[in-house]
Parts: sequence; C-alpha cells; structure tokens
Amino acid sequence: MKSDSHFMLQEMVNRNELLDEALEIIAYGDVHLGEEVKSIEAADEAKQQLLEKIKELQQEQIRFSPKLDTRIIDPAELQESGKEISRDLQAKIQGYDFHKVVVPLTLKSKVGWAFSRLECKLRFCDGETDSSQLPVVYAMFPEDNWVDVLQAGIDCTVTLDEQMQFAATHEEAGAEFQAKIKSFLSTSFRYRLRRPKIKARGKLDTVCFWQLDGKEYVDEENVLLGVLLMVPKKRKRPIDVTAEAIAYHDFQFFTADIFSEYFNEFDEKLKSFFRAGVPLRAETSWQHVLSL
Repeated sequence: MKSDSHFMLQEMVNRNELLDEALEIIAYGDVHLGEEVKSIEAADEAKQQLLEKIKELQQEQIRFSPKLDTRIIDPAELQESGKEISRDLQAKIQGYDFHKVVVPLTLKSKVGWAFSRLECKLRFCDGETDSSQLPVVYAMFPEDNWVDVLQAGIDCTVTLDEQMQFAATHEEAGAEFQAKIKSFLSTSFRYRLRRPKIKARGKLDTVCFWQLDGKEYVDEENVLLGVLLMVPKKRKRPIDVTAEAIAYHDFQFFTADIFSEYFNEFDEKLKSFFRAGVPLRAETSWQHVLSL
C-alpha cells in the first residue's frame, strides 16, 4: 500500500483502461494455473470467475454530493450553553464568522471488493491572492483524537461544543454530557462510526486532508466529512471549494486464488496500479458555496 506520509491525490491514471488491459491479459494469456487445476474445464471456469471479479471493479463508484450542507454558526448559541468561551475564541469571534461545511461523499464498492482506505483533500478559495481575505479551517470532523469515540461502533450525533469543536453524543451517554451539547443540536448530523484509523491535517490552513483506514469505516456507502470554516468578516467575495478523493482496496485481495499467476504477466505500470489498491478517484468543485 501507499505511504501514509502524503495523500497521493496527484497521481492521475485512467482506471478503466488499466482494468481493460488486465482483463485482456487474463482472457488471452497462456498461464499455467498450477497443479490444483486438474482440467481444462476447471481452468476455464476459474479464469471466467476471475474475469467477472475484475469487471466488477469497473462498476464501482465514488462521488461527491452536488450540494454542500452549510450553515453559519451564531455565537449566541454558544453563549446559551452557560459555558465560558475561551479568550482566544472570543477574539476570533470579533473578526471572523464561523460556517459549518459538511461534505457528503458516496462510495459504492462491489461485494467482496471492500475499500480499505479513503483519502480526501479540500481546498478553499484556491487561487486567492489576498491572504487577509482567506478563510481558514478552525475545526475538522473526524479528527485523529476521535478514534476512542469511534471504537464504540454505534450511531453518534455530531455537534459543536462551547469551544466550537466537534463533539459526539449517543443514547448511552450520561445526562450531563447530553445537557452539555443540548443547545447545539440544530448544528448536528447523524453518523455511523466504526473503528477507523484517522489522520486529519489542515487546521488554520486553507487546505485540509483526511486519511481514513479500515474496512469497517471506509466501506460505508455514505461518508460525511466536516469542517468549521473561519471566514473574515470583511470578506465580501463568495467562497469556492475544490475537493479530491481516492478510495483504495487492500492489495491482499489481489494475491488470492489464480490472480497471482496472471499478475506475473502484467507490466510494471499495471502491477503498480494493483499494488496501490486499484485506486478510484473523484474530483469536483462547488462555486459560491458561501455567498457573503
């Protein structure tokens, strides 16, 4: 698999062309399938099953929603909680507006081909030259420190706490924790969370990244990523967002059964493509997401 030190979103490949090339090699390649395949009929059946499995990869989908879920956060909602807001946040509220931006992402894998890693990058106001006008990411969901919360493997309500950080609650939480976030339920969204390994980077920057590892998490059909965006009050221009995402499979799937025999016939580019987990990529942009 790829190194997790960078997100590999710049690699551009024509996925279907590479899968077509693999299908052609498997269909017409003269490969010895080993002593366990005792007859021509068995060999043909094994080859046909492999071809069908590879064809299923061409039916997978990854796409961003055409519409983002956005909402301006009123500081008065935080003050109603009765909790003291930090001095740093109080100062930021004087010069910035805060907007919740939720990015829905749909993944569709085929049965038996679960995704094992998802990488996503968001860029805000790409190309903006006036740094004083730039919005920056104040908080992200999910973050690295969410792993313990997510291990519960139950439905969570994701909200904002009094310090404008994402928090989670669920039916099993105590009354004190429920009361803490009661004032923020209007900013919440429902989400199913299961044991991921998370890397989230980009706070106080215009670009943010997520890397989510684990079949239990990544193979969800609907993934929600969220940021709290800090926007200068003096900014009058609308805000644009660009997003990229790549989903990967676990390479171990491709070393089972007879595939390993055909894999040896692939050229280095095709081998690299499968070693990388047959990445499936999506890119989109939203114009005038926040009209200020």
